[in-house]
Amino acid sequence: MQNNKERETMAKEEAEVKLALSNSAYKTTCKVLSIFAKIGEVLFIITAIALAIAGIMVGGAQKDIDINGAVSEFSEEMGESFITISGSAVDVFLKKSHSEQIAIILAAIGVGVLVLILTSMVAKYAYRLFKNLERGKTPFKMENVDYLQKMAMWLFISLIVVDLASIFLQIALTGGKISISISLSYYVLGFVLLALAVIFKHGCDLEQKIKK
Repeated sequence: MQNNKERETMAKEEAEVKLALSNSAYKTTCKVLSIFAKIGEVLFIITAIALAIAGIMVGGAQKDIDINGAVSEFSEEMGESFITISGSAVDVFLKKSHSEQIAIILAAIGVGVLVLILTSMVAKYAYRLFKNLERGKTPFKMENVDYLQKMAMWLFISLIVVDLASIFLQIALTGGKISISISLSYYVLGFVLLALAVIFKHGCDLEQKIKK
């Protein structure tokens, strides 16, 4: 008797979810979000390619690049505002040899390319998730759980790469003085995605029980 009541309750909840998903506003929202996710994915990839090309050009023309002269000209144009934001890191960078400066610039470009590619993976799975939600009768599919988990995974990897790169860059510029600044809000977003994956997984299990 109790099992029948539980099944009726779950069936009623499933019907309510399907009714909400049939709402045009819901589908429109998912469609808009999927479009933004796809645009983001494409932009991240294009920017990564452009940055990689810039890195190749810097590497090929490194002997002809006057980094200190360029920074001096820039600082003259910016005036006191540049001196304020430059800090000791820029001063240390300018005192390094030309080859070391180029190595640091290329390393920064390489990290930038990697982070953009990793972030494009987050956007890629976000696009797939929203497309599924847009056309699906129920969000509770193992496929969507997988997308949420992969979004969280790629987000965490990109954040770790950024934080590690920041530490190594500070070591290279300051000789060991490190100021760790972690973007906690982005890590929280990753955990929120994992929490949503757990909720979606629970929804999948409930639907399987109803069908049985």
